[in-house]
Amino acid sequence: SFMIRHPIDCVYYLKTGQRGSMQSAGILYIIAYFVYMFYRGFTSFVFGGGIGYWQNPFIISIIIILPVILFVVGSYLISSINDGEGTIKNVYVSVGYSFSAYILFLPPLTIISHVLTTKEEFVYQFSFTLIIAYTLVLIFLSVKETHSYTPGKTIANILLTIAFMIIAILAVIILYILWKELFAFISELYEEVKYRVFM
Repeated sequence: SFMIRHPIDCVYYLKTGQRGSMQSAGILYIIAYFVYMFYRGFTSFVFGGGIGYWQNPFIISIIIILPVILFVVGSYLISSINDGEGTIKNVYVSVGYSFSAYILFLPPLTIISHVLTTKEEFVYQFSFTLIIAYTLVLIFLSVKETHSYTPGKTIANILLTIAFMIIAILAVIILYILWKELFAFISELYEEVKYRVFM
């Protein structure tokens, strides 16, 4: 709750080691993951939720976890070549704590969604947008204060980090396709050799 009320002070304490730790940040990441799954699975059908969302939890987990990992790594790498003061630990911890508002407010909204009707959709959408917007503000401030950046440098860092994430994801997809094609070729070659040897 301290991060929600006093984000700049909180990031300073996290950076100097007066508050927080790798372990507590890790717990926050795990809680945020389960909060997201709870939100997607138990939000009222009226607002697009439903248990059916869990039909492929592995793929969903990758979709959630990979961008977070890439953001933490990318933000640190960009900052390391752009006069950033924070370490990879600082980035990991401060971003983890930035999910505080998300963790605290999304579960109640998920429960409230079962009370609201389609006529009250604005209330739900506005509340959800507010939670996401403030979470993004906390991430912005965590990057800014961790690296002692100006607002302009912070925006540049985040944009370059997003570019890094896109490139990394595309590289993974391309490698996956290439490995799949290579495996298919080797399998066909093996079948052809086996056919010729035993015929």
